[in-house]
Amino acid sequence: MSATVYIDTIQKGDGVGLKPLALSVLFHGSVPHVFQTATQILLEITINVPSEFAGYVVPILDAAPLPSFFPLPSDFDPFTARCWVTLLYKLESWLVHVVVDTCAPEWTWGRDAFWMAFLAAYPDFPHGSWPVWNSRISLEGAFIESWTLTKDPEDLPALITDHDTIRAVIWTEFQQLAAECFPYSLVAEL
Repeated sequence: MSATVYIDTIQKGDGVGLKPLALSVLFHGSVPHVFQTATQILLEITINVPSEFAGYVVPILDAAPLPSFFPLPSDFDPFTARCWVTLLYKLESWLVHVVVDTCAPEWTWGRDAFWMAFLAAYPDFPHGSWPVWNSRISLEGAFIESWTLTKDPEDLPALITDHDTIRAVIWTEFQQLAAECFPYSLVAEL
């Protein structure tokens, strides 16, 4: 199987470059029972750059599987703390045991997703009671910093005290963040 894709260009200081391409591959069907003990199946992906551009641009493949916790279960309720708690533990495990590299783009994405789930689960944070998280997950990132480090009280989302309102705001942001790596229905359909 092959496909031809046209990549948009972007203006750079030294000429024209190519925008990154986010590619996902879905697999329909299932393998015969004899192979079902396999935990991984080798897949080869080839990128062919037209010869006239080959000396100028070099594709770099970053192959990472979609996060295993997507889609969210069909009974996921963004207004229920229990659903967010389950998600935050899945995110924490994925970051610490799968992504591992704190410099990887997946780590940055996952850390923001983790903090969204954490604050939706424990909307009184940093007050009230909340569990200790894995110390490898730093209290950093655009999302958590916007909730905890804003100097101007007018701009501080954490001043919202209604838990449903907090979860609604976080759910909207979480859906936007999730769409960056999972461009399908975020919640599984029945």
